[in-house]
Amino acid sequence: MESINDLEKWFQQIELPKSLQLYQGVFIPDLSFTVENIIGTLRANPGKRCYLPYYEHLVEIKEKINRNNGKKNTISAKQKAV
Repeated sequence: MESINDLEKWFQQIELPKSLQLYQGVFIPDLSFTVENIIGTLRANPGKRCYLPYYEHLVEIKEKINRNNGKKNTISAKQKAV
């Protein structure tokens, strides 16, 4: 299980698509906003099992992005400049 810190770092290092069709029936129109809110919710509720679906949703988003990118991460413009 990845830590919230690891997931947050991963999401900061990639260029997120504006939207994402996670799976049939689940479309995320503002992916950046959604990821930020899920991470914020998890940070505000550490260790509370009732928030596990938020964590699982974040992992699903990461896995879908990896599948869409052929398992290669898209480096953000910030990292390209470094």
